[in-house]
Amino acid sequence: GFDFKLQSFAVDRRKLRIMLRLGTPMAFSGLCIHGTQLIIIARVNLYGLIPATSYAIGEKSMQFANIFHQSVRQAAGSMVGQNIGADRHDRVPIIVRDSAIITFSAAFCLSSAALLFPEQIYSLFTHEAEVIASARVFMRISCVIFILSAFMGTFDSVITGTGNTLLGMIGGLLDGVVFRILFGFILAYSMDMG
Repeated sequence: GFDFKLQSFAVDRRKLRIMLRLGTPMAFSGLCIHGTQLIIIARVNLYGLIPATSYAIGEKSMQFANIFHQSVRQAAGSMVGQNIGADRHDRVPIIVRDSAIITFSAAFCLSSAALLFPEQIYSLFTHEAEVIASARVFMRISCVIFILSAFMGTFDSVITGTGNTLLGMIGGLLDGVVFRILFGFILAYSMDMG
């Protein structure tokens, strides 16, 4: 059992190195993604109250989808890790396939709801007519994000399960910096798409 002596609280350096080797790239990936979200929100807020409110509501709907996809990713990642540890590599493609079926089914349902009922989804959060009027455009964009989240979540489970956090960090860097910031600025300023 645990004896509550001071030496029992000593840090095991070998385990600390493993945790830092796995955790640092994941922390950096999260920093890239969440840091760029703050930059995007700050830029959207410059356009005024209606676009900022519309973006915030749309972001909430995308967070709902991400909860589902992240749950499947974590569960599948655990299963991938267990099967690789048990030297049952033949099960990994089955796990990925089943995860893809689940996440793409959810993305299809969420996209259908977003396309068919955008105003109703927005009216759950506000009754301002101008914000609700912008729902259709934002929810169309959300559909693309639902599909991309399903794709990324499915294959990220293999990265998570194998412990290849460096590849996950590269994915977070691409997601946060390249796709959000770079493409956002290109679309907004070079192509004048706001």
